[in-house]
Amino acid sequence: MGDAVLQFERSPRFEAAEHVLLIWGDIPFIQPETLATLVDTHLKHDNDFTFATRNVDSAYTMVTRNAERQVTGVIETREHGVTQPQAGERDIGLFIFRKSLVLAALREAIEDKWGTSTGEHGFLYVIGHLVKRGLRAEALPIATELDLISLNSLRDVDAFL
Repeated sequence: MGDAVLQFERSPRFEAAEHVLLIWGDIPFIQPETLATLVDTHLKHDNDFTFATRNVDSAYTMVTRNAERQVTGVIETREHGVTQPQAGERDIGLFIFRKSLVLAALREAIEDKWGTSTGEHGFLYVIGHLVKRGLRAEALPIATELDLISLNSLRDVDAFL
């Protein structure tokens, strides 16, 4: 995903954008209220990175927080050797961030940039690195059940119908 996000640099809107709204392509039922809350909170709190989350029984990704409940990062479980997903707070694939900060971090040679199991240039690792630099990241547990619906294959579509 990191390489895909960097493709925004080719967009005719690239120069004018200060913030980027990113939505994974497999979550077609994002609710307008979720989107509005995400954007409004990001701008109101002057965040560098904001994303929607939900507490679930089986989390593919895990939001990590410190004792003050501030975001410290997001872990992709498969990239960290977790074979059995656990209950926890996960991102849903809906993000808004400051373009310059995130794209610069994606271009850097950062330790966990490449997935250990996939070998792919990730994206979620950037959140932890921004936080370590003292930048503001906020996870909002606002996602609805509809927001979580992910259609990655024809089998997913069949199960949904």
